[in-house]
Amino acid sequence: MKNGDFTKKTGVKKVHSYKLPMGIQETKRANGDGSQVVAYRVQMNRKNKATGEVLKVDKLFSTPREALDFLNDERKKLGLKKVVITQKKLKDKPITYNDLTPEEKEKHKNDINGEAGKEFTYNYLTNVKFYRYVQNYIDDYLNIKFRNLIHKKINKLEMTAEEKHQYKNYSNKISKLKRIVKFKVQNEFLGSLEMAFTHSFNRKNIEFGEIPLNEITHNTINSYVKTRIQDNLRASSIRAEIVLINSVIEHARHSDTNFKDYKNPIKDFNKKLYSLAIPAKDKFFRFADSQEQEKATKEDFIKAIETNKNPELIAIVKLIMMTAMRRAEVILLKWSQVYDNFIQLKDTKTNPRPVYLTAEAKALLNSIPKKPNQDRVFSYTVTGFEASLRYHLNKFGLRDITTHKLRKNSISEFVEVIGSDNSLLISEILGIRDIVGLEREIKAMPMTGLSSQTEVLKSVGHTTSAVTKRHYFSLNLKRNKK
Repeated sequence: MKNGDFTKKTGVKKVHSYKLPMGIQETKRANGDGSQVVAYRVQMNRKNKATGEVLKVDKLFSTPREALDFLNDERKKLGLKKVVITQKKLKDKPITYNDLTPEEKEKHKNDINGEAGKEFTYNYLTNVKFYRYVQNYIDDYLNIKFRNLIHKKINKLEMTAEEKHQYKNYSNKISKLKRIVKFKVQNEFLGSLEMAFTHSFNRKNIEFGEIPLNEITHNTINSYVKTRIQDNLRASSIRAEIVLINSVIEHARHSDTNFKDYKNPIKDFNKKLYSLAIPAKDKFFRFADSQEQEKATKEDFIKAIETNKNPELIAIVKLIMMTAMRRAEVILLKWSQVYDNFIQLKDTKTNPRPVYLTAEAKALLNSIPKKPNQDRVFSYTVTGFEASLRYHLNKFGLRDITTHKLRKNSISEFVEVIGSDNSLLISEILGIRDIVGLEREIKAMPMTGLSSQTEVLKSVGHTTSAVTKRHYFSLNLKRNKK
């Protein structure tokens, strides 16, 4: 097919180009009258292995064929194989309105104003597909929320480690949303009589993003969850996707008046489906009590860490172990967040929270020298630290120990010291807001210890510790800056 050929069947223009071999470069040269014309430069600087002679070539030709013939003659002198010019098919270019003939433009105008065109316009405006609301959520919320980071990325401006971490989270959300709309779900659920007539379930497989928002029901969400379970995802990963879907729907409810009274299907889908997903990894991690066990002991791990030449890496790992803070929370920590008795975290995975400092953690922070005119405690980026830690631990055969496991071990130690019945106190020290979730997890860790929390709850008349924590309980944290 020649350049510029038009195929009405596919509705695209087929554009072709030539791919020049290495050694030929398309360029421009000036004519005697000053006009510019396309030329083809042949450049070579090769050594003949047989004779040791160096062949240097730099010559212009008016056509690619002349350049190719000359190049192959020179390659023959060096005992090299011939090269060819190949035809490269570029991506299909979609038709625009300007590509149409006058007759086609008139027909297009009549189609738009006809009954079919009016019906299409009505459906387009009223039965808005989910993928359009996803794009609205990205444009009207995420892109505005992260606008400063996007500006820096587009203009290739320098980002801080904290900004790089935030931009990575933004990119991950965008990628997840773009994947979510492509997953196939079943959106037609027939009754028993209809199934009898059709001799099948006759459920329609359709991309999730192609379903109009007003047609998405709790059954659609059930189907989505089943699809992701069959993709061998863990329940936690599926929950993260459902949270994003919920965010899109809630944004639509608040931005589109047509959906002001729309019932969010996320609230009614079958949560028990999560139990069908791949079992989660072990909730708790503990170092071995002695060297007789297969796992590493805490002492062995600390010794391995302390052999690292970078004191920042050592301090980050130890602070994670002492406070049970998340990896990014420690790496991106600022001195302005550090007080005498606690660290005030603002940009966290969940909500802003204080993290109580033990005497050991205070001593560690006091030993870290402050850098002039720099608020950050550490200079690592999140990805840079993770790569350095993995490389270091691999040398000691400890590659399976992650910072997340260190956090799990710290939580287990806090539970063991304070007592499993004191989830309220544990959550305050560790900065955990989900009390119910914490209590569910530590049920598997029955410990002997203080039991005063039960009496506290009874005395204030609360049935759950979440109420007491939210409104009445807090540690005495003096806000004296370090």
